[in-house]
Amino acid sequence: MRYADKMNYVKKSAIRSVMADASENGTVDYISFASGFPDPEAIPQEKLEEVGHKILQEKTYEVLQYGSAQGYTGLIESSKSFINKHECICTSNDDIIITTGSQQGLDLVSKIFCDEGDYVVVENPSYLGALNSFKCNGAKLLGVSLEEDGVNLEELEEALIMSDIGMDTSIKIISNLRERMKKEKIQDEEDVKQALREEMQKILDITDISLHLNTKPSVILVVGVNGVGKTTSIGKMANRLAKDGKKVVVAAADTFRAAAVEQLEIWSKRAGADIVKREEGVDPASVVFDAIKKTKENGADILIVDTAGRLHNKKYLMDELNKIQKVINKEMPDSDKEVLLVIDGTTGQNAISQVKAFKQETDITGIVLTKLDGTAKGGVVIGIVEENKIPVKFIGIGEQIDDMEIFNSEDFVKAII
Repeated sequence: MRYADKMNYVKKSAIRSVMADASENGTVDYISFASGFPDPEAIPQEKLEEVGHKILQEKTYEVLQYGSAQGYTGLIESSKSFINKHECICTSNDDIIITTGSQQGLDLVSKIFCDEGDYVVVENPSYLGALNSFKCNGAKLLGVSLEEDGVNLEELEEALIMSDIGMDTSIKIISNLRERMKKEKIQDEEDVKQALREEMQKILDITDISLHLNTKPSVILVVGVNGVGKTTSIGKMANRLAKDGKKVVVAAADTFRAAAVEQLEIWSKRAGADIVKREEGVDPASVVFDAIKKTKENGADILIVDTAGRLHNKKYLMDELNKIQKVINKEMPDSDKEVLLVIDGTTGQNAISQVKAFKQETDITGIVLTKLDGTAKGGVVIGIVEENKIPVKFIGIGEQIDDMEIFNSEDFVKAII
């Protein structure tokens, strides 16, 4: 019989095998705390028989029919009252689902929240049923050891960082770190952290972070998915270039949203850059064509092209991006070109799939990492740089026009560790 590939991840429970053997051999003198089986003598059998008999007499029809998928209403009400009273959490009936046990609950949670390749941080050791459920739904596991008062917080922090960076890159970093610790006899905690920073920095420093815009004019094509901060990043880049004495033209080639053009116009004016725009819905490639013409006529140094936020799995949008690039290559064949992919620093592992998709359609020359002004650390770019050899060139650290910095690997890894 053929089974799904995911069944290869399911492991047999050694504890249940022991219990099964014991039952078959007639051995009943044991209590398994591991599997949550109570001592039979502790079960009020007579009371359960009495209650069961009463329920069958009074609610025969209800108990012998399918009930609500959410669970028995009476039990939901009792659960809600208990939670509100003892856990100080205000809930409604819609917030509660009755399951047949923890295993069903864990399976529902993993199906709802786990995408293929997501990382789940688990206690080590942990419940095998939970591990099997996470694995079956495509998740990867990161174990964190336990101490007397709970999980090891340092290991938890490291696991969260590494889950953002990615498993393969994390393994490489940790392997190199262990080798250094052994060779250099590093033991002090702060020295270990510094060595870890240096290993991360080695990956980030293998690429050139400078902008190669030596021709006049040169082009910066800005791409990315919706909501990552392309428009604000363009305004900040235009501002930096203008402060360096460059004359900048901005092409508003996101013609799908009128608001996008309006927002870009505001940012361009603040940066002192000219903008070429057209009405909503026109061919974006025609806007780029007009912008190239104005760039040449005005003797501008840099043309920055904004593009519509496109989902990386929508082919027709990617085809449109290729059309824009063909116009640029035809009208500016000898100009230096940068293609910058904007990535949201809070995105995590989803950023990796974005890079792969855009790499198939264009030659990405650099990354702009945005939204690092909050709790996001953006560790995912370490894995991206390691795998794709694409440098991070700018980081966005706030909402103001000056809140963009040239990427500094040393400062970046210090913020992570």
